[in-house]
Amino acid sequence: MNIKQIPWKRLAGYGGLLLALWAAFSLLLGGSAALIPRAAIEPNMRACAEYYAGQPGFENLGGDNSAVIHNYADAVSLNLIWSVDESRPFRSAFEAPYYDPGDEQTSGVELADTVLHGAAPDSTYGRYWHGSTVLLRALLTVTDIQGVRVVNGAALGLLTLLFFALLARRRLWALLAAGVFAALYCKCWVVPLCVEYMACFVLMLAFGCLILALEGRVQRWTGCFLAAGALTCYFDFLTCEILTLFVPVLLLLGMRYAGRENCRAGALRATAGWGAAWGAGYALSWAAKWMLTALFTGQSVVDIALKAGVSRAVGDTHVAGVGLQAVDALLVNVGRVWPMNGSMQAGYIAVCAAAVCFGLFAVWYLFRGRPRPGGLAPVLLAVGATPFARWMALSNHSALHPFMTYRDLIITLLALALFYGETLSLPGKKKRAGGQKRKKSWS
Repeated sequence: MNIKQIPWKRLAGYGGLLLALWAAFSLLLGGSAALIPRAAIEPNMRACAEYYAGQPGFENLGGDNSAVIHNYADAVSLNLIWSVDESRPFRSAFEAPYYDPGDEQTSGVELADTVLHGAAPDSTYGRYWHGSTVLLRALLTVTDIQGVRVVNGAALGLLTLLFFALLARRRLWALLAAGVFAALYCKCWVVPLCVEYMACFVLMLAFGCLILALEGRVQRWTGCFLAAGALTCYFDFLTCEILTLFVPVLLLLGMRYAGRENCRAGALRATAGWGAAWGAGYALSWAAKWMLTALFTGQSVVDIALKAGVSRAVGDTHVAGVGLQAVDALLVNVGRVWPMNGSMQAGYIAVCAAAVCFGLFAVWYLFRGRPRPGGLAPVLLAVGATPFARWMALSNHSALHPFMTYRDLIITLLALALFYGETLSLPGKKKRAGGQKRKKSWS
C-alpha cells in the first residue's frame, strides 16, 4: 500500500478516541476512590463482609455445576474497594492493594478480616483496571451486595428485553430464537448474582442494541469496536470477553450479508477489520494500564502481568483426566451444559458432545438446500468456532473457570442459527430463482 493511501486522519481519530477513553478510565478509577470516602460505604461493606464470611468461594446453586456464583472474585473486588489508601487515592487505586493470604476458598473470610478486623493489605492486583469497582463503590453508598444483585438483575433484564425487541423489529427471527434459547441454555439468570460476570454481558447487549438500532444509518463501526475492546478490558475480570466482539459481529453479518451470493470475501474482510479494531482496543488498554500503574506508583507490573498471561495460557492443570491441557479446557467447558450436566468424566463428555455434533450435522444434511456461491456459511462456521479456540488458547484459565467461560457458547449458538438460515431448505421457505437476489433473509 502506498503511504499516501493510509487513512492517517482516521487513524489519528482512533488514537484520540483511545486516549480519551484511557483518561476517562483513570479519572473514574482514581476519582471514585477520592470522592467516595470509606466512611460512606462502611455500613454496607460490613454487611457484605458478614455475608461473604459464611459463603464458599464457589457456590453451586442447587448443586448445578453450570450455575455457579464466583463469590471468590466478588469478595476480592470488595477487598480492593475497601483497601484503597484514602491519603493517596489515585496511586492506591492503580496499585490495587488487598489482603490475600492465598486461599481462594476463604476469600470471604479474608474480606471479613479486612473490613471487620482491620487486616492490612499484603498483595496487589495492579495488572487489571478493575473498572467494575467504580460502579460497585458508588452502589455501596446506598446498598449492600444483595441490593447490588437486584440492580444487576434489573439492568440486565431491561437490556435483554430491549435486545430481543430490536431483533424482532429487524425481523431477525433465527437470531431471536437462538438468543432466547442461549440465554436459557447458558443459564444467564445467574449472571446478575455475580458482579464479576456482569460487565461483558452488559457491554455485549448495549453494543448489540446500538448496532440493531443504527445499522443502515451508520456504515462504519470500526471506532465502536475499538471502544468496545477498550471498555471490555476496563470492566471485565477475564470472564467471557469475546462475547463483546463476536455477538456484535454476528449481528452485522446477519444484517449485511445473510442471503447474498458472492459476499464471502467482503464478509471476511469486514470481520477481520472489526476483530482487529476490538483487539487493538483490548490489547492497548492492557498496555496503557501497566504504563499508568508504573507512572502513578513507580512500580512496574509488566513482568507480573506477562507471567500471569503465560500461566493462564499454558499453566499446568489436569481437571478432566486427559493429559493434553487444551483438550482438558475444551472438555470441561463443553461438559458444563446439557446433556453432560456438569460431568467431569472425559469419556462421557466426549461421547455426548459427539452425539450432539452428529445431530446438528444430520439436521443440516437432511434439510440442506442448494449451496449459495460465495455465500456466508463458512464465515459463520469460523465465528462459531471461536469459543473453542479461546478455551484452547487460554487453556489454564478456561480449565479452571469453566463455570463462567462456558457461556462463550452463546456465540456458537447464534452462529449456528445464522448458518442454518443460510443453508437449510425448510418447508414453506421460499426458494430463490437462479441468480435472483433474495429479498428477505430467513435469518
